[in-house]
Amino acid sequence: MNRRHCAIATLTLTVCLWSAGARGQARGATGPAAPTTSTTRAASTAIAAPVTVPPQAYTSPAANRAVIVNFVTLNVTNLLNDSDTAAQTNARNNLTAATSTAGAPASPTFLFEYAMALNNAFTPKLAPKANSSVRQRLNMAIVTARVAYAAQNVALQATTIQLINDPAEPVVLWGLKAAQPQMPLILTMKKGAVPPMLAAIKPAVFKHPSGPVFAEAYEALTAVDPLVVKELIALWGNRLSQYQGKEPPDDPAVDGRPVFALTTAGMWKTVVTNKTLQTQVMQMISDQTAVSAEWADQTPAGDKHDQLVKLMVQCAGGCVVVGTNQKIPALVAAATPTAGIRVETLPAGTKVLPMVSPGLIAAINAAFPGVQPPPPVGAAAKAAP
Repeated sequence: MNRRHCAIATLTLTVCLWSAGARGQARGATGPAAPTTSTTRAASTAIAAPVTVPPQAYTSPAANRAVIVNFVTLNVTNLLNDSDTAAQTNARNNLTAATSTAGAPASPTFLFEYAMALNNAFTPKLAPKANSSVRQRLNMAIVTARVAYAAQNVALQATTIQLINDPAEPVVLWGLKAAQPQMPLILTMKKGAVPPMLAAIKPAVFKHPSGPVFAEAYEALTAVDPLVVKELIALWGNRLSQYQGKEPPDDPAVDGRPVFALTTAGMWKTVVTNKTLQTQVMQMISDQTAVSAEWADQTPAGDKHDQLVKLMVQCAGGCVVVGTNQKIPALVAAATPTAGIRVETLPAGTKVLPMVSPGLIAAINAAFPGVQPPPPVGAAAKAAP
């Protein structure tokens, strides 16, 4: 299965989960389908689970920890019942909605207790020996991501790491989503070593190197932090190598994210401060600019072609930002025309490589002499001696 098919499978499985839940809800309106055997009947029966957390638990979370755990336990039981999609949908919604009360976000104290209860319920179910189905793990991943965004704490860290390490790409995708709101908080607690959640991202992406997975991983690695930058550069380097194949990778638009993250003024003031790292970043921008333009000129009109052109434009925009903040007017002047291109108004059949090479590529090299010429790709690579 190639990367495009993996990405499609990821989306399809998630959509199927939602549609199955919708069918279950519709069926539930008129009563469940009659089971054919007693075994089927037992497997399909959902337990009675509370829809909301009792009010006293929001007021005094620690004193009502058992109440919170009971709400979580009963709903998680239904969440993992693959035989009853309506129950799964309801449980997923109940577990997500519990992060707010009376239309407002719950208190940080409640959210910590609640996230801890979820973490304690999910981690054993995500262990390999639990033999949970992909559907069950995906449901847990969706709830984890949604609660992590609402909770804004690190109580779900262990669960998130398990999700990122999951063998199924759809689960990994949601695990990376769950990591995004937690990563800035985890970084404030690090003591020199790479936090386990941060360390888990790169191997997971390399196992599932699709566009959607790279997109979520890039989003998780946006903090202005040396350890994060190291991991982001490693991911981006792997992605750049994919442009050396027979065709550009799917979803090239996602690669604008590291360009943006690594060219901000804040990043260059606090992390990308030495010449070696600056040269490395600009080498990758030079390479990304060129290969995007080269592939755009070799790709038929359509969405992928437009994504490649937009990525080239984003790279030029990053050069404008770096040139402005580093006071390199020649780089700004070389990048500005390309940064202003709009693919929507670009005449059909326009070749875009001449818009960046040699002009912008040469300007990058002049500003950062250690930068080497970008590699040729596609037909140009075949023609190279």
